[in-house]
Amino acid sequence: MAQITGQSSAREADPANELLRCFGRQMKILRERAGLTQAALAQQLGYSEAQIAAIEQGRRIPRPETIDRLDSLLNGNGLLIAMKRAVALTRYPAFFRDAARIEEEAVEFHAYAVLAVPGLLQTEEYARTMFTVRRPRRHEDEIEEMVAARLARHKIYL
Repeated sequence: MAQITGQSSAREADPANELLRCFGRQMKILRERAGLTQAALAQQLGYSEAQIAAIEQGRRIPRPETIDRLDSLLNGNGLLIAMKRAVALTRYPAFFRDAARIEEEAVEFHAYAVLAVPGLLQTEEYARTMFTVRRPRRHEDEIEEMVAARLARHKIYL
């Protein structure tokens, strides 16, 4: 029986990473079918070539609006859009994904918090501070992804 140790091994074991790699493979197939290089697609999206490569390799989570633009630019006929909700949920840690799904469908939310502001009520600055003070310290890119995911949850209530 294999034992998973360390953060990078845990990330590899997360099924969400396979979903991101699958999304990236679909995107690459559509890009190549459209006759575009990574550089050409990057230019049309206003991204860098490295960002396109990272999405195709499943190392970067595309934003929902980016998925819409990719599907349109690559004539995906809804293929990429069909994966948009699942891809968006990969922003959250594995233990929270079910809660995020339930939260989206909720019609009411009640919480009692004494020591911290609940995530749905946090400002961008407060959320960033909460993620920054954690030890061991997270990488800046990971903190920014977590802040973006936290703020994306606010759209539920707007």
